Amino acid sequence: MSPNDAQPPAPQFPCDGCPEDARSQRLLGIYDQVQDGLHMQRVKVHAGRISPRQLRAVAELARAHTPGYPLHLTTRQDVELHGLKAEDVPAVQHALKRAGLTSLGSGGDTLRNVTACPGSGLCRGSADAIGIADAVRRAAEALPGIRNMPRKFKICVSGCPRACARPWITDLGIVANGDGSFRVIGAGSLGARPATGVELYAGLPADRLVPLVVGALRLFEAEGDRQKRSRARLRHVRERLGDAEFRRRLDEAFREELAADAWPSPPAQQVEDEGVPIQARLLLPHGDMGPALAVELADAAEAARAVMRIGFEHDVWLYGPAMPALGAELSAMAAARAAVTACPGSTWCLRGLADTRSAADRVRAALPDGAGLAVSISGCPNNCSHAAVCDVGLVGRAATVDGRRTECFRLLAGGDKGRGPRLAREVHAAVPADKVGPAVSRLAALYAGSRRDRESFTEFVERRFEDLQGEAARLSPS
Repeated sequence: MSPNDAQPPAPQFPCDGCPEDARSQRLLGIYDQVQDGLHMQRVKVHAGRISPRQLRAVAELARAHTPGYPLHLTTRQDVELHGLKAEDVPAVQHALKRAGLTSLGSGGDTLRNVTACPGSGLCRGSADAIGIADAVRRAAEALPGIRNMPRKFKICVSGCPRACARPWITDLGIVANGDGSFRVIGAGSLGARPATGVELYAGLPADRLVPLVVGALRLFEAEGDRQKRSRARLRHVRERLGDAEFRRRLDEAFREELAADAWPSPPAQQVEDEGVPIQARLLLPHGDMGPALAVELADAAEAARAVMRIGFEHDVWLYGPAMPALGAELSAMAAARAAVTACPGSTWCLRGLADTRSAADRVRAALPDGAGLAVSISGCPNNCSHAAVCDVGLVGRAATVDGRRTECFRLLAGGDKGRGPRLAREVHAAVPADKVGPAVSRLAALYAGSRRDRESFTEFVERRFEDLQGEAARLSPS
């Protein structure tokens, strides 16, 4: 990637004043809220690793600068502070730096947070995806044009073939094979018209991963569409060139990087013993945690010498030698079994078309115990909650029902959650918001009552799809 003299300079982190131009705000993770004069500050948590000290620091920032607002976990292992005034942005960013955190690159047309599955390097048989994520991030962030890419660029690393980091919906997904090599999936994305990626390499050695990432970024900088943002992701380059030519161009850029430099081999040691036990998985309603509760969690994790990792479904994973001593509210989160993920929706987001939080409450209340389904709810077609690939997805929209404009949700089902290439299929085009609970619980009940032996929900949806459409139509005629 060659320097571009015309490109604007990267904004300073931490800033000494909230930038006025939108580009700098996005690169620093600052977004306007629905509430006039208030902002959201996104904080990158590299590969989902957050220490008790860091969680405590973010909680104290929320207490001091965003009173009345919780910490919010995202589906890409970030933490968001909502309700922030522009004049408080510098103080927050300087405090983040002191805590070893950053917001630079958490938004905007750049490399976003490099994510990793929560159990990598901890689960038995997994590879150290964290070390790979760090090496990839350092190499990418050193490139001259990385803060002025055609569009955002997302990378994930999975420590085993289960691909928990969701590689099929990222620009580049690196997946450990189990034999020391790595599979690479690429050129997928969600948004209003989602499409999953393709397999690019079946078994690369670890020392080839960094030059591949650099080559892919160089290809994206050269070929990404800078005029039409809706067609500007890496997967749109693949669609325009065609799969065969895209693979050829990517491999050419990869080989050039290999020949140009001596690249480091990132640590990728596998866990050969029993690993570090999982003690708890906390499912946070709406992805929210008040400052006092966050401090309580940080204190409990520190006392138990637990490792904390942020997941992809509004969850926090706790690994360690002993179960942390959790209070009643945190214990209830650890006992929850329904993973219901919802973006902020119309509550905070300017693009939100629907009240995702109320919908999530309805779904949680309606899902039977032991349903075993993950539900994702997006307030608009941008799919921030990954609804387009979830077991059950709800996507906010407005529709005319019985002659009236009504808040509704598209009902999707049967996706691979980004672990495979399958998108969820539309079961119903417009379920009224007050009926999403019964609609989702009916899907769960049909699966529980008529699934075949060892049949996954995805397989069940494929086999019974027309029946499910009929059930949804009877519940939500439109």
